[in-house]
Amino acid sequence: MNQMNPNDQHSGETGDCCNAHARSGKGNLIKALIAVAVLLAVFLFIQSIARIKTIGTIGRGIVAQNTITVSGDGDAYAVPDIATVDFDVMVESSTVADAQNSVTKKTNDIIAYLKSAGIDDKDIKTVNYNISPRYEYNTKGMICPA
Repeated sequence: MNQMNPNDQHSGETGDCCNAHARSGKGNLIKALIAVAVLLAVFLFIQSIARIKTIGTIGRGIVAQNTITVSGDGDAYAVPDIATVDFDVMVESSTVADAQNSVTKKTNDIIAYLKSAGIDDKDIKTVNYNISPRYEYNTKGMICPA
């Protein structure tokens, strides 16, 4: 028969006591395995970071042999050969013909100056030409004064 020790903290049969110790032993084993796995993961993470940091420094510690190193500075000077000039010629007149004659004379004078300055005909071009009537607005509405 099983005798109970009065100092025994466990109640019941001795089988219950061993089962409790076995369960707590399994729990401790699982906790230890998780702790080892976490430590291993941290270690591998740190090692991976250290390897990644060395990628940019591959070959830096090697002394170069049988190489030629050249360095220098250079300056280049050039005379500009392109210029862009935009200008407008605006004339107001009572007739379109008078306005066109005045604009043509002024534009031809400007082109003649550019040619005398050494600019070729192929480098001169007209980009826009516009003629529009001038309207006056009063209380009766819009009228053309011409």
